Amino acid sequence: MWSFPDHSTLDRRLLTLNIKWTIINKDRKGRNLAIDASGISIANRGGYRDARYGSKPKFYKLHAVMDEDDMELVDFRLTSEHVGDNAKFSPLIREIVRNTKISVLHADGGYDSKKNFDFLSAHKIKAGIKADRNSSSKSRGSVSRRIAVREQFGYPDVGRAKTRPPDKDTVSMNEEEKRRHYQKIWKKKVGYGGRWLVEAFFSVFKRVYGSYASSITWRRVKNEMTLKLLLYDALLKI
Repeated sequence: MWSFPDHSTLDRRLLTLNIKWTIINKDRKGRNLAIDASGISIANRGGYRDARYGSKPKFYKLHAVMDEDDMELVDFRLTSEHVGDNAKFSPLIREIVRNTKISVLHADGGYDSKKNFDFLSAHKIKAGIKADRNSSSKSRGSVSRRIAVREQFGYPDVGRAKTRPPDKDTVSMNEEEKRRHYQKIWKKKVGYGGRWLVEAFFSVFKRVYGSYASSITWRRVKNEMTLKLLLYDALLKI
């Protein structure tokens, strides 16, 4: 008769594994990347327990960097729910830069910070980060972010310009419409539309494996998610 390992054996084995993720396609040049993060729940339980006892569902955050050319997962980090998106921005990109060249990096407004813009500028990476609608056109300690904000909102990058140059397409527009107009031009210029691929990755990944981890402890969850991501990447290459 066939003998199969029981759940306890698999659980103990999962704890002893030392799985390492290596950056995919290290030698590729001119990569167009996108970064984002998404929550991973702990255990597939319903909301009754939380509603009944007032407890807060626990989850981890999966920070992922995707290659927009072939939708491959380049690198990732798994953190607790208390770690913000910006906290893992520099460590992730710094590790990738050591192995390959990045042309442009796309990210949503959650990554809009002077530190991130300066980091990308220092590594000669085009910042495709969407600036906040209330962003100041002044540098305020970050020249690279000032340039990006003025480019997105249509302000000339000279002196202390606070008004946009004459544009016949925006004559009848109010300030909000002008902002959207120039930001639309900027999105097309930097290829910001490619950022949706990282969101598509999270959507497909959760449809295949679920939006939760079966394990509970940190070491087990990390190994479980790494194995799932390795298998997901292998499926993409079939």
